[in-house]
Amino acid sequence: MTPEIGSQQKLGNARIALRIHYRTWSDKARCREQLELLREFRDTIAEVAFFTSDTHAPLPVDEVRRRAVMLRDILPAVKALGLHVGINHLATIGHLDENPENSLSEPWQHLVDMSGAVSASCYCAAEPAVQEYIRECYAALAAAGPEFVWIDDDVRLESHPKAVAFACFCPRCLAEFSTENGQSWNRTRLVAAFSDGSRADRLDLRRRWLEHNRRYVTRILQLARTAVDSVTPGIQLGFMTAEIPYSGWGYAAWTAAMAGAQQLAVKFRPGGGFYNDDNPLALLGKCHSVGRQNAFVPATVTDIQYEHENYPYLVLNKSRAVYTAEITGAIAAGCTGVLLNTLGISGDPLAEFRPYFAAVKNARPFFDALVATCGRSACAGVWTAFGCDHVAALGPDRRLARARRLGWWFARGERILHRGITGRLHPRRRHGDNPHR
Repeated sequence: MTPEIGSQQKLGNARIALRIHYRTWSDKARCREQLELLREFRDTIAEVAFFTSDTHAPLPVDEVRRRAVMLRDILPAVKALGLHVGINHLATIGHLDENPENSLSEPWQHLVDMSGAVSASCYCAAEPAVQEYIRECYAALAAAGPEFVWIDDDVRLESHPKAVAFACFCPRCLAEFSTENGQSWNRTRLVAAFSDGSRADRLDLRRRWLEHNRRYVTRILQLARTAVDSVTPGIQLGFMTAEIPYSGWGYAAWTAAMAGAQQLAVKFRPGGGFYNDDNPLALLGKCHSVGRQNAFVPATVTDIQYEHENYPYLVLNKSRAVYTAEITGAIAAGCTGVLLNTLGISGDPLAEFRPYFAAVKNARPFFDALVATCGRSACAGVWTAFGCDHVAALGPDRRLARARRLGWWFARGERILHRGITGRLHPRRRHGDNPHR
């Protein structure tokens, strides 16, 4: 499968959305303050998503249900402002090992790295108990009455806790891969086979593993779709992807899974780093990353919201000029809107962030014109011709001693992959060094 080149489909205005942190909406006074800010900028902000959590390990299902009940009382007030309203479920299987005392703690299968390292907080969706947990969580969120639910980018097989860079090599996943391919594998033999034998055999095995990874992500999205439909059919699903080549770039199957039997419209949210403007050129790297992600989104998808990240949510993080230039870059990279992750999680007045929203309001006509003119138009110029299996070809001959020692994923393509493709040198640093992303 090759990336989607796009279509000549024209669209309307840029979709400007905003995420609201759990610490904000769960406090009644702060929530009222947030509603006033939304009322002031309701001609600019069209959509609001409420985070389910502010830490990145999965919550116990009873806590998910409790927060969903709270949101059921808040969402109507936002809808009354004429805004599209939904929920951003931050942790489905877990981003990283964080906040263990308040996180899900069950004797279920956790994610396992190719080295055998096991995550303390991230769970494997091949485990039936984890699948049931996912269904219960998304059913609870659907019962809160959202118009859409975002699935965050912990649904991936790379870049989890530092010890688990590439998953999942647990017994269940290995048994599934063995069944899929008619050959028995254990972790040690499989990891070695990625880098041993003939080139043709190695490439074939790597491609089959990438297809296995694509199916793994698809299954989670299908679980979410089934769970939501069991409560309220018609709720849209969206997926934040980041740059996840090891997960297989399976956008066509992922889109179908989220669309479900009703063929509902789906949403995608490409993202990555660039949290402040200390190095403005880093924005260019992120826009290239986002463009690569958008290249795989089926041309029928028209709601692509760039994740505008501003951790740790300080007004000195970015100038207003860079803040709005980032949105321009995102639309130029193929997005049709933006999801702002801007507001603070401390007790600082939300009004401090008003200048950012005012700057977006002033630039809104330009953003609208860009989206209306470009839509999801076809790419032009030099095309890189990469596909969903391109990472299978990294380091095919293991020429370096380091490659021979560490195998396929750390072969001679390491710097090409993690600097040229993801904009970072080490995959395990993508989320692990930043507890709030």
